[in-house]
Amino acid sequence: MDQRTSQLENTNAKLQREIEARAILAEELLASEARLAGILDNANDAIISVNENHQIILFNKGAEKIFGYQSEEVLGQALNLLLPRRFSATHSEQIKTFGKQSQTARNMGENREISGRRQNGQEFPAEASISRLRLGNTITYTAILRDISERVAVLKERQQAETALRESEQRYATLAEVSPVGIFRSDAAGNCLYVNERWCQIAGLSLEQSLGQGWIQTLHQDDRDRVIQSWKQALYDRCSFQLEYRFQRTDGMITWVFGQAVAETDIKGEIKGFVGSITDINDRKQAEATLQESERRWRSLLENVHLAVVGLNDQGIIDYVNPFFLELTGYTQTELLGQDWFTTFLQASQRSPVYQYFQEFLKQQLHSYYQNTILTKSGEEKIIAWNNTRLQSLQGDALGTMSIGEDITERYAIERIKNEFISVVSHELRTPLTAIHGALNLLSTGLVAPESSRGQHVINIAAESTERLVRLVNDILELERLECGRIKLVKHCVNAAQLLRVAQDQMQVMANRTGIKLEILPQDLEFEADGDRMIQVLTNLMSNAIKFSDSGSTIKLSVEAEWRTFDGETPMASVLFCIRDQGRGIPPEKMESIFERFQQVDASDSRQKGGTGLGLAICRSIVEQHGGIIWVESVLDQESCFYFSIPVKISEENYHEQ
Repeated sequence: MDQRTSQLENTNAKLQREIEARAILAEELLASEARLAGILDNANDAIISVNENHQIILFNKGAEKIFGYQSEEVLGQALNLLLPRRFSATHSEQIKTFGKQSQTARNMGENREISGRRQNGQEFPAEASISRLRLGNTITYTAILRDISERVAVLKERQQAETALRESEQRYATLAEVSPVGIFRSDAAGNCLYVNERWCQIAGLSLEQSLGQGWIQTLHQDDRDRVIQSWKQALYDRCSFQLEYRFQRTDGMITWVFGQAVAETDIKGEIKGFVGSITDINDRKQAEATLQESERRWRSLLENVHLAVVGLNDQGIIDYVNPFFLELTGYTQTELLGQDWFTTFLQASQRSPVYQYFQEFLKQQLHSYYQNTILTKSGEEKIIAWNNTRLQSLQGDALGTMSIGEDITERYAIERIKNEFISVVSHELRTPLTAIHGALNLLSTGLVAPESSRGQHVINIAAESTERLVRLVNDILELERLECGRIKLVKHCVNAAQLLRVAQDQMQVMANRTGIKLEILPQDLEFEADGDRMIQVLTNLMSNAIKFSDSGSTIKLSVEAEWRTFDGETPMASVLFCIRDQGRGIPPEKMESIFERFQQVDASDSRQKGGTGLGLAICRSIVEQHGGIIWVESVLDQESCFYFSIPVKISEENYHEQ
């Protein structure tokens, strides 16, 4: 009995221990299940378990996020719910096949892509692993699935980028080979890593010769240091490289190129090399040289031509003047450039019409020839005949004008004098011819008998008119020969006192006839001159003095030595002659004009005094051909003093002795 009791107690104790052990195991199992549930709920991957019938028995939180279903919506549902329809049949067969294999776990999608289907029908790429668990006669399949949409998108973008890069590189390589410019790549040290075919053609090197430092050998020796220094400077400044330089091929041919390059940097921003190009600019350089030479020639022509050249922009602002124009107007280049042409050179009354012409010329390029008056810096008027050219851009827009002008002031004055001369000569010739014609007509028609006193008077009128006509023609011819240089001066040493005496002797009869006294104050001054022409000047001046002096008055002739400044700044020794009368005098406004052709103080003098109006013009021409000057000083109703001074080439000592 005791033994039996002991056995029962031992058995109870053993049972108690087993119960306790099972309780502990149950607690551990609950804890493990809790931990597993926590893992399942917090996992970002989808964890899905299905039974042998492929019905879902486990669907964690990660699966809910990925597929969009709640667990209660899919538990008990077929796994095909989560698969694209095109994979349903093959997927079931693969699970059956896996269930018969010895391995209990493997990665899915080793031979094909894995895709899932969300609740909204959207498919997504995934990666998954599957495991098999057998509990008794029950088999459970568990898949762990991860949505790799972002990874696939990134991978796809990378693949697309790599494809685009390969295509770009291929296009670059194709373009580089067919490019009309030379293309190169180099490292930071200047070692050439790549050149295209065109680069080799321009440089005259083969591909092998061009790589490394080989390209340097084709640089022109005068440009080599400059190119290398510029390259180093670009590397130091971390900037682009641009330079014009020359290649000299082995056959001696020189080619101008324009080289430019940009830096290549690594991920740290450090320069690892350069990519650039060279362009053959030989034709451009030759064109530039031709243009520069053409410009040099034109500029030389414009700078040296004795014509005024003026450039204006489209607003009428001066942007070019040549030296002749500056000399003509008295301005400096600095004073004119940038100034308004119309306000600087035109009188107020001219500005509007000339500006209007300027605008019309810019628009239509009409009337290229134009003539107007400009004002010099000193206020002197100059008449300029312009030939204008319209400057325009390649698009045909007006940029301004370039005008070449000829100073026709003197020609205009000569033309005016010529017209006046013709008018006066016509009048002066007509007057005696009319008298002669009238006298001869009276005699030839018998209206007046030649033997009668009236006939003699008519004959005397014709004779006087003939003499006047002869004097007029002779004086005109004389003046023309003098001014045209057809009469050459015969200079020799003459004595001023002797000249006065000869002139006095020649004019004494005329002076006696009018009751005029001639008085001379001679000095023995010797100088070089044409003696006959000096006598001609003296007698012309004395003749005028006698004509315009009253009977009983005295005309004085004198000569003296002096120092006088003529055209230059240095005083010169000269001989001064003076003819002083006591006549009616000359108004101040006439003192200059009386030395012009056919100019007299009173228009009636030619008829009353018998003059031609050319004597003083002849005197001035003779004096000026001797390098001298002639002028008059006068007081109305008292006297007139005609002076002329002739330069003398003698030493100062001899001059003072004389």
